[in-house]
Amino acid sequence: MKIKSVKAYWVHIPIPTEKQHTSDFGRTTSFDATLVRIDTECGITGWGEAKAQVGSMAANQGLTVMINEEFAPLLVGEDPRDITRLWETLYNGSRAHYALREGRVFPVLGRRGITISALSGIDCALRLKTLLPQLPIVILTGYPDSQNFFRSLMDGVLGFLVKPVSPEEIVNAIGQAIKGEFALTKEVVPFLIRLLRQVKQVNPDNLLTRREEEVMACLFDGMQDKEIASQLSIGSATVHTHMHRLFVKLGVHSRRKLLEKFLTLAPQPT
Repeated sequence: MKIKSVKAYWVHIPIPTEKQHTSDFGRTTSFDATLVRIDTECGITGWGEAKAQVGSMAANQGLTVMINEEFAPLLVGEDPRDITRLWETLYNGSRAHYALREGRVFPVLGRRGITISALSGIDCALRLKTLLPQLPIVILTGYPDSQNFFRSLMDGVLGFLVKPVSPEEIVNAIGQAIKGEFALTKEVVPFLIRLLRQVKQVNPDNLLTRREEEVMACLFDGMQDKEIASQLSIGSATVHTHMHRLFVKLGVHSRRKLLEKFLTLAPQPT
């Protein structure tokens, strides 16, 4: 899959006087955004949005020109699924090869402010998960929170890692995601336990015992039976018993289906 074209459009919509409002951003007289369209050679199109200011009103000429004149030529012919490398290329500019080699940013002068806004539009347009549902996704973040974690799981993300992580951990997580398995860092285990509690409140007919909740958390963490037994200080036979009960309660016959079924029971994040 290759990117065929990248085009940005400034959308400017005046707001009638009687519908304008005033906030700490001032009086809003228009809605402005730069829409980014990325077309691929195979016919898939991604859309993104970038804004020049925090409020809805802004002069987006510079932002739109930056995407069309600077970023578009760098993206045409590239694989849209290689999001990390493309982001590093756009952000670091002529020094991108250093960033990709060293694993940290080497931005050229001026890679701040409006450039980041332009990158956000490109980033959104490259999010083809809804068009490529089989594409495994692993999130690497330095600022985990329960809401984003829950929403990621609901959206089909298989991996969720929290910095700092070693190269080996990243490679292992990608390998697990490719195989269709969850790859979750230990920092999100409290979020999993909270999710289990929420399911208990919303779905009283699917009550899990405290030990079954712990086993479920271990399953989301990608542990095998022996690892679960060691983690919970119980025997392997006891793990098998809890697994059987979970299968019966949720009406499934495999670990993968067990985790998928559990996520369908979870309350949607708001």
